[in-house]
Amino acid sequence: MTPESSIPLPPGVNRAGLWDERRRLAAKREQLTRQSRELAFQHYPTFISAANCCQAIAADFAANQTKLEEAVKKLPELSAACAEFKEKTQQITLRRKRTSLVLAKHPRLLEVCSCHCLNHFVYCHHILTA
Repeated sequence: MTPESSIPLPPGVNRAGLWDERRRLAAKREQLTRQSRELAFQHYPTFISAANCCQAIAADFAANQTKLEEAVKKLPELSAACAEFKEKTQQITLRRKRTSLVLAKHPRLLEVCSCHCLNHFVYCHHILTA
């Protein structure tokens, strides 16, 4: 008795049928292998072109993966720069609000500053925002 014959089979399945199926699958595999070879010989230039395309695609994917990894590494630095930019813009906005408030409460100050050249206006603005 072989080890395979000691394995219980589900109802309706016989050992002879399994051996026939095994032979049928082996013959089918051999047929498909032969057909693949024939197809490769008949369409050799197409297979070579397809292989080259696959290599190019694989190289492109690898390059894209490398670039993506580099971009991900730079994200924390970019995030920090954006946070710094946001903080600076908030400071500028606050200074502009203060300047507008001072000029709104003292309209004469704007007239005095606008009478002088631009350097004086910058000087006044600097004094007001300091």
